[in-house]
Amino acid sequence: MEPLQPGHLQPAYVLHARDYRDTSLLIDFFTPAHGRVAAVARGARSVRRGSSQRAILQPGQPLWVSMVGSGELKSLRDAEVRAPAWPLRGQRLFSALYLNELLSRLLHRDDAHIALFSDYENTLQQLAGSELLDIVLRHFELRLLDELGYALVLDRVADSGEPVAASRLYQLDAQGGLIEVCGRSAAGIAGAAILDFLAGNYSLEARRALKHLCRRALRLHLGPKPLRSRELFGTS
Repeated sequence: MEPLQPGHLQPAYVLHARDYRDTSLLIDFFTPAHGRVAAVARGARSVRRGSSQRAILQPGQPLWVSMVGSGELKSLRDAEVRAPAWPLRGQRLFSALYLNELLSRLLHRDDAHIALFSDYENTLQQLAGSELLDIVLRHFELRLLDELGYALVLDRVADSGEPVAASRLYQLDAQGGLIEVCGRSAAGIAGAAILDFLAGNYSLEARRALKHLCRRALRLHLGPKPLRSRELFGTS
């Protein structure tokens, strides 16, 4: 990863911002070349100097930013609008905040994620459109897990390597692989639902199956602390 170059503008999004000291903001940015970066926006809350800057330092706003500093906490030197903010409202806005919380919780600082940045931006574009909300989220969750090295293998069984069968039931094990469950009282996800999702057949059963699998997989890496953003939009 290349070091931050003073004055060098790079694309970025705000993942999270909070008040810092008297007039500043502490911001988590997501950038392609440096991944998640923490920076102080000095004076951004100042009525005289920072009101215009604070107005653009919002989630969903494509930015150009430049930062300086060699430590874990950088200083924001400049922030400019890169494109119009994505028009997100209601559950689609809450869904974007959910994506931001996932990235804040799961990405290490200062790790490049060029492909994931592109996926994130494409997902915001889809959220601003009319595509099915839960399908958009599932695809991003799957890409995020893949980028982090925890890809879900959904077309074959983890222990045997056999293809997933439509007539059988499966669960996700602790390593994120599918295992077959047997017995009359067994509770599991129908292989048919998993295969339907992989084939782009987004039936209600297929959508429920992938929601369960992605929630289970993410929980393995997020730990017991709940995601606050999920409380905003319920069960998507």
